[in-house]
Amino acid sequence: MVFSKYGNFLAAVSTEVIDIFNFDRCSGQLSNYQNLMTLPISHPDKVYWSCSFSSNERYFYTSNLSFQNPPGSNIQHTLQFDMQAASVVSSRCTVFSINSDYVTWQHQLGPNGKIYLARGRSAFPTFALDTGSTFLAVIENPNDSCPGLIFNLYGQSLDGRRSLASLPNNPNYELGKLEPNGCSTAIIENSSSSPPWIVYPNPANEIINIQSNSLSGLTGNFVLFLTQVKYCIAQI
Repeated sequence: MVFSKYGNFLAAVSTEVIDIFNFDRCSGQLSNYQNLMTLPISHPDKVYWSCSFSSNERYFYTSNLSFQNPPGSNIQHTLQFDMQAASVVSSRCTVFSINSDYVTWQHQLGPNGKIYLARGRSAFPTFALDTGSTFLAVIENPNDSCPGLIFNLYGQSLDGRRSLASLPNNPNYELGKLEPNGCSTAIIENSSSSPPWIVYPNPANEIINIQSNSLSGLTGNFVLFLTQVKYCIAQI
């Protein structure tokens, strides 16, 4: 399961599942459900392991795990869907296809806008140390449309270290508020240049007074950080 960079879409993939939703960051509501799974249930390529969105949120990517037999006949695909297409499911395009025991597992959008894909043998777990496990695959230009994408199977060396099909699940810490006005949330703002409250006496021994007109009629906790102790809490 993964959110797009700006939180407008949520995707989930699994066995026989490629599901996309619109996501409202203010209400937390999901909408506009789309099922992008088009393969028949009996198809050997029906297991999807990971997915990602391009940084501009236009393109969605997912990779399957193929469990065909005999070994060496595992045809694995990485797919792109255009979220702005009139029919998203019909915009399916194969970005990369390979016949190998090594498959691409977890996706991760990097801060440089590229998508990194961990690799590993389909017979997971494996502790093999070779070119299949010591490199990450990279979609170099995920904001572009298929078939003009550059998929680099050995795009990022791990300097001799090994990837076991996984990458860190890092939140987008730089998401920020919705622009231009954010969600409809009550915010107390002070238009004057004076502080919104007065704390006295300072320094204090046992008792301090907190005076503010802007908090009139509100209830909650007032947290005051001091230099000598961690913090104190006063109920208002």
